[in-house]
Amino acid sequence: FSLPTRLALAMSRAETAPPPFPTVAISCGRTTIPASIALRAASSSTLTVHIQRPDIAESHFDLVIAPRHDYADGATTVPENVHLTDGSLHNVSPSSLSTARDEWSKELSSLPSPRLAMLIGGAVSRRWWQRPLAPELTADSLVALVDSAAKAVKAAGGSLLLATSRRTPADACDAAEAALGKADVPSRVWSADASPNPYLGLLAWSDYLLVTPDSINMVSEACGSGKPVYVASPRDCRRRFLSFHERLLEKGRTREWNGELEALWNRTETESEVSAAAARVRGCVDA
Repeated sequence: FSLPTRLALAMSRAETAPPPFPTVAISCGRTTIPASIALRAASSSTLTVHIQRPDIAESHFDLVIAPRHDYADGATTVPENVHLTDGSLHNVSPSSLSTARDEWSKELSSLPSPRLAMLIGGAVSRRWWQRPLAPELTADSLVALVDSAAKAVKAAGGSLLLATSRRTPADACDAAEAALGKADVPSRVWSADASPNPYLGLLAWSDYLLVTPDSINMVSEACGSGKPVYVASPRDCRRRFLSFHERLLEKGRTREWNGELEALWNRTETESEVSAAAARVRGCVDA
């Protein structure tokens, strides 16, 4: 439980660590806002950067880095100190993928291509009021998705890699594993508690990715891999989730899953959003 931001600010004594103050202070989430604002008030040299749209005026920070869909609620103007990204920030990079490719070579390199990696989510976070924003993942819907993916992979002579998350319902995990066990395709399955975690390995070794629409972070990370990304039923989402998916579909960064693996499509590679956000921070420091 956390206090509403304005109440937390009113109750805060605005105490900060003594000088020397940092050059840059990065905050993320509601509970960090009072400390960031207090630091900005105490130091004229510290650049305060907040990640995600704050529930307080953006003018309280030097820079806000927020996903575009956070402003999909009808806001007509975005303040000049806000840097917008299409997705969420993540740590998927050429370096992390190269390391993961080496680490998972023994287990994944022998699987036939094309490799389709399925990244399965579940209920939208712990914020129950946001759960209607994405379609519910049930055992039946996941089995149908696995069946369609298995048929597509079999037709292409490839393999299927499936990883569930801690948000995936237990009965859906069991049903998906059973369905995949009956499918006549080379496959691997990992649960949320798998150790080591295969996530980056799947991003590195996959030829295609198929992601459920309930996790903006997971779709953003999949896009960060530079691989073709399919999303299951993205247009069944609502509000900010729908805004996020529609933009990525429009830009060609994702495609809606239609039950078949299309020819690898050309993707226009640009500077990653993480790099662009970092450049904006460096520009503010140097200004």
